[in-house]
Amino acid sequence: MPMRSVLRNSAVVTGLTVMLCAVTLCTQGTSKLKPEIETWVYGAEDVKSQKPRVNRPHFEGTWRLDKSSNPREPAGEVTLVIQHNDPEIKINRVYKSNRYTREEALTYYTDDRGEENPETVDKVKSKTKWEDNKIVSRSATKGFGDRFDGFRTVTWDISKDGNSIEEMTTFRSTISNIKEPRKTTHTFVRVP
Repeated sequence: MPMRSVLRNSAVVTGLTVMLCAVTLCTQGTSKLKPEIETWVYGAEDVKSQKPRVNRPHFEGTWRLDKSSNPREPAGEVTLVIQHNDPEIKINRVYKSNRYTREEALTYYTDDRGEENPETVDKVKSKTKWEDNKIVSRSATKGFGDRFDGFRTVTWDISKDGNSIEEMTTFRSTISNIKEPRKTTHTFVRVP
């Protein structure tokens, strides 16, 4: 075998060895390079698998109960202060009457992961998600004692102009003879 051929093969083997060592060092020896490589590779796959973003309404703001929309509205004033950073929605609900003020701090997650919020004495577990452009929260309800007695669905729908929110609560009993669900609707208007 001519000397030139041996040197050429030796140079190729040496070059491949150096490249192999460099790749091994990048993937094993240094922790800074490996995550960057993985992030780039995984990021490329994630872009392909992501669903297109949907333009959802934004509920953030201060809202006051519009009593003119329903003559049966309770006495006093109800205000909602909403912080909306999807999937998290925080609602601070304040009831004010001549005799007392009561405040509820509620948190909902629109990605259906579930949440637990206070309600009078107990806490209520619910699951919340987007349905079209409405936020819908579903929970089981309890009657006297710890007896399960039905399902409650609360739906928040913001008007197209963004100046009012309709809050509809539907209660469907599992122990009652009443077949039709009970529904209540409250309209809240934006406080400037």
